[in-house]
This record gives sequence, C-alpha cells and structure tokens, in this order.
Amino acid sequence: MNELARQPRHGPNYNQLLHPMDLDTMEAKLEADQYMTPEDFIKDAQLIFANCRKYNDENTSNAKCANKLEKYM
Repeated sequence: MNELARQPRHGPNYNQLLHPMDLDTMEAKLEADQYMTPEDFIKDAQLIFANCRKYNDENTSNAKCANKLEKYM
C-alpha cells in the first residue's frame, strides 16, 4: 500500500500541458460565479477534451471517451 501511495498521481509529462483544466476547477469556478456566459463554461470543458487528446494517444479509451463526450457540448 505504501508503494502505491508513492506513485505519481499523474503520468509523465502531465505538467507540460500549457493550459491545464479539470472538473474540480470547473466546479469551483461555477460555485464562485466565475463563468460569465455558458460559452465560457463550454470553453473550459473543451479544454479538458483537447488536453486529453494531447496527453493520450488517439487510440486510448481516454481519448475516445473525450471525443464521444465532446459531441454533447
């Protein structure tokens, strides 16, 4: 169990994403009324999808899920 706790939380090169975004940040921005328009919210969601595709190979389940989910935005 201790060995698992020492594992990095993110994969290699994760910090190389120029504009990171995650659902926790989006939730905090929603609660703080930082989204002025629905489009601002959508832009952050699309940034998550774009980062997912940059970070993961297009054939991975993560990238495929991002592509499917983005169609609903």
